[in-house]
Parts: sequence; C-alpha cells; structure tokens
Amino acid sequence: MSPELHSGEPEQRAIILVISPSVCDPGRTFANMISNNDERRDPHDLQSIHNPACGPDKLFLQDVPVHAPGPDEVLVKIRAVSLNYRDIHFLNGISPTKRENEPHLIPVSDMAGEIVALGSGVSSWHIGARVIATFNPNWQAGDIPSEADISWVLGGDFGGCLVQYRLYKTNALVEIPASLSFEEASTLPIAGMTVHEILFGGARKLQAGDYVVWPGTGGVSLLGAQITLGAGATPIVTSSSDEKLELARKLGVEYTVNYKKNPDWYKEVLDITKGKGAEHVVDCTGMTGIHNSIKAARVGGQVHILGLLGDQQNPEQATLAAQIMFRKLTVRGIIIGPKTQCEATVRVVETTKVKPFVSKVYPFEEAKDALKFLEGHGHVGKIVITVCKD
Repeated sequence: MSPELHSGEPEQRAIILVISPSVCDPGRTFANMISNNDERRDPHDLQSIHNPACGPDKLFLQDVPVHAPGPDEVLVKIRAVSLNYRDIHFLNGISPTKRENEPHLIPVSDMAGEIVALGSGVSSWHIGARVIATFNPNWQAGDIPSEADISWVLGGDFGGCLVQYRLYKTNALVEIPASLSFEEASTLPIAGMTVHEILFGGARKLQAGDYVVWPGTGGVSLLGAQITLGAGATPIVTSSSDEKLELARKLGVEYTVNYKKNPDWYKEVLDITKGKGAEHVVDCTGMTGIHNSIKAARVGGQVHILGLLGDQQNPEQATLAAQIMFRKLTVRGIIIGPKTQCEATVRVVETTKVKPFVSKVYPFEEAKDALKFLEGHGHVGKIVITVCKD
C-alpha cells in the first residue's frame, strides 16, 4: 500500500479504476474479457484499471500518480465504494459525460474514506476525518438548482472514486457518523440522499404512522424501508421474489407483496392500509406500472417517480392526467439534491440508528465481478467494494 501523503510531498502511485469515455452501443454484451495478469514488482508500484472499450469486462489495472492536495483541497484515502445502476449505465455508454476528450475516466460515484492530507490554508477539516462525498459537488444548498449545480456529477463529469486516493474540494465532503462502518457509509450519497428526498423533500413529509410503498429490494428501497421503520412509519416492500421479500422481513419489514403473483398489487396495499392507501408510493417502472402506484396511494398522497423513464407505451396513458387530478395526487420526479441534503441524510441515519444493509462486499481486485453481479439484478441491498484496508 502506498504511504499516505502530506501536502508538499512528491507524487506517489495508487490503484484506480478508469474507463474510456467513448460512446458505447447500449445493446452491446460484455465479452472478450481482458484478464488482469499483473505481477507486482514492488509494493509501492501499484496499478490502475483502464477500459479502452465498454463494460466491466474491459476494465484493467494501470499505474497512475497520486497528487498532493492544492489550496482548498484534501486528499482522501478511499476505504469503500458502493455501486449503483448508473455505474453500469456509465460503463456501457448509456449515461453521457461531458469529458469526451479525456483519455480515461474513473467510474463509480459513492465512496467513504478518511482524509490523509490537507491543502494549504485548509482549516475546515483535519487529518483522519471520516467522510463521504456529495453526489453534486457544485450544488451546495437550495431547493432549485441552477444548470451549473447539476451539470457536473461524480462518477462521470467529475470522474469517480474507484481509486485508492482522490482529491476533493473541501466543500464536497460530509463527515460520517461513528456508528457506521466505511462500507455502510459508502451507501449514503446516492441511495441515502434519494431516500431523504422521497421522504422529507416534498410537500408532505414522512410522519409517524404513514405507510410507504418501496418497489423492489435494491439499495434505495431497503434503506428506505429501514429509515421508514426508524421514523415510526410502516414500509410495504414489493418484489417478484419471495426469497428477497423474506430478507426484507428479516430486516423488520412486516408487510411485503409479490407483484409477480399479484399483478394488481395495489389491492394488497389497500388491504394492508384498511382501504385508505399509502401516504407515499415510490415508482420506478415508468408508465408500465404507474397506474398501480396511483391506485395504491391514498387521497392526497404522493407518488414519487424514481429512476430513468423510457418511452414506454401503455394503453391507459390517456387516463393518467385525470387520475392524478381527481385523486389530488402529487407526482414528484426525484433527483439527488445539494450538499445540505447530504448533511441532513447523515443526521437522519444517525438519529434513527439505521445501519444500511450491505449484502455483498468485494475486494478491489474483483471490481469487475462486482459490477457484473450488479448488472445481473441478483442482489439485495447494496453492493460494496473495499478499496483500501488498514
């Protein structure tokens, strides 16, 4: 492992994961795996991972420098990163980047680590601070972002964090609670902030006694269910897998619905809520399933639209506007907010004593396997990669 840097010391080397920014065919399959037959010549002569093509199978190790922090910067030793579906989209060229002229880019946006070096004049942080990075570094506060606030994000335009050491601006970081491990804390930037926006960002804030419908058993939904429970409300988790629903029940979720066995799953929600419907319904299906989500919501409830919506056609789309109007629903599009929301997310997790569920942890050398496992949709909760160990 490379020794930790302090401001003013020469460059050293680190293990990072980088990819080509070239646009890929979204339908292209992962093939022609490039193996990593790297033989370490020296423990300080470490490697990075490059991708001259597209997809996790094309990632490989390569040497890269570690730079000392400049003014208003800190150097963070990355201890863990958590994966999101946008990482797969980015690797396959589905999610765009503005850094098209860069020879390489580093994927993955969510990390937890510790500060190991301070730039000149930095007084807001100290060596050893345990931190996460907010997803939109330019968006510091406010409900309505400017184009500049959301035009550059981590894991794409700003580059990612699947790297041993990374420079961050001092205002891009948030301290993490002592109650969380690095692996657990790494789940908060996207999954945690998305949950916070759903539950506390709209006109109707989550209240004790509310019902919240969470779709699936991925990282956002399971963390959402955990925070819902911690806030004294009732989560209802849906999935097509009884096995995954059983895991949700082990985390304390009382009500689960298999939507594959119950295509009109909103009826189950109405039964659970004694005909009232849920105060919050999260939808990630686009137009193919939003009618069920609307019918599962109570009068005056909120349906939260989450994820990428395609041009999916549904014969009932003509009635959609009328349903929303006559049921007085608020249908909200969900994006990740400013740094202040990241700070609020950390406070909620700390107050409710929630420990995000991490189902599988991979070592750094098996990063490709982690990304492929995520792409296969076989996981429950969050997938994390351990980057640097003690």
